[in-house]
Amino acid sequence: MNGDSNPLVLPTRIFEVLQSFQKTAALRAAAELDVFTAIGGRGLSADEIATECGTSARGMRILCDYLCLTGLVQKRSDRYWLAEEAALYLDRHSHQFIANDAIEVYGGGTLAEGFQYLAQAVRIGGTALPRAGTLAPEHPYWAQFARALAPIGAANARLLAKLLAYSSSRPIRVLDIACGHGHYGIAIAKQNPLAEIFAQDWPPVLEAALANARAAGIAERYHTIPGDVFTADLGERHDLALITNFLPDLGPADCEQLLAGIRSALASDGRAVVLQCIPEDDRLSPPNGPSLALSLLAQTPQGDVYTYRELAEMFKRAGFVRTEVRELGPSLRQHVLIADRN
Repeated sequence: MNGDSNPLVLPTRIFEVLQSFQKTAALRAAAELDVFTAIGGRGLSADEIATECGTSARGMRILCDYLCLTGLVQKRSDRYWLAEEAALYLDRHSHQFIANDAIEVYGGGTLAEGFQYLAQAVRIGGTALPRAGTLAPEHPYWAQFARALAPIGAANARLLAKLLAYSSSRPIRVLDIACGHGHYGIAIAKQNPLAEIFAQDWPPVLEAALANARAAGIAERYHTIPGDVFTADLGERHDLALITNFLPDLGPADCEQLLAGIRSALASDGRAVVLQCIPEDDRLSPPNGPSLALSLLAQTPQGDVYTYRELAEMFKRAGFVRTEVRELGPSLRQHVLIADRN
């Protein structure tokens, strides 16, 4: 070996990774300038969008051309149109507008701050942010997260309710742990008119969940349990406990402590249902697994993604007698783990 590089191997992938920040920056700029709202359902030229947004025509043309590469904007005959996803979630006139919260959650705020100290997080094995990162009591991140993830949560909640198929012929008590936007419990309440939902989370997050419960017409059957999940009174004799996308935020010991507390709150024939990314044993598939694990490293003290074998062992140590895993849907990257109390 003479140390000369192989002329057929170029650093293309390295440069692509280093330039990934451009997508986030472009989306943030477009949202700040209200580009998506300006375009709306119309096909506008760069000059027209620039006039609407109060920018230079040259700058707007360059930004919109780049947005076309992301798939959020389309260009036909020098006019720009919104892709369906952008029209639904990035236009302020849409009732499903999430741009501000989504950008703050994923493109700035605490998560971005955590990634600034990623090397330190790798050194110490957990977030370098103060006060346990996003697990600090009543951290504002979670209210924004609940609002930003509501559309995805509502879609997944319908699938989960269909999978669980709780009969509408008998009353059930549903404990929704770290309920966030609340859609998972709400979907079961809509499916079963005799279901009573008991939703636990921090008070600011519960405000979002209650708003969704009122919009769904089930507010009279939606009860809240505000506060820390480890110290709040979770009640008793629940038929079902929902734990959706929460265990990854915690370390193994905290997961087992939480599961033991949930088991105590269940009826003798109750079940706990977990919905989250459950990676294969190699932890590389599905591909959102490594990405989620890295985010958890940056923003939580001990959060991680857990394989089915790891989760099954946690439930066993917490006292549950049987676990099984199911797919939420063939094209989705989340799985459902169902655990029997007795």
